[in-house]
Amino acid sequence: MLSERLRAALTRLAARVHLVLGAALGGGLLGAMVAAAMPVPAEPMLPVTAPWVNRLVALASGAFLGWWLGVVAGIVYLVFRRRR
Repeated sequence: MLSERLRAALTRLAARVHLVLGAALGGGLLGAMVAAAMPVPAEPMLPVTAPWVNRLVALASGAFLGWWLGVVAGIVYLVFRRRR
């Protein structure tokens, strides 16, 4: 049996993790959309790649960058929300 305080703390922690992961998912989607809107360089990004692979690499890197920006934004939001 968990005590009430521990149960409340775990519930708050789960809510915060849920918020950060939601922000990360939103950031990843936004990063992929921005990467899809940007032009892809004509020269290969990797040693031997087709043009569609260049597009795929650009989308993946945009989603990856957006994911981490979303994680950081979610954490910053939680820190500043806690200070109020």
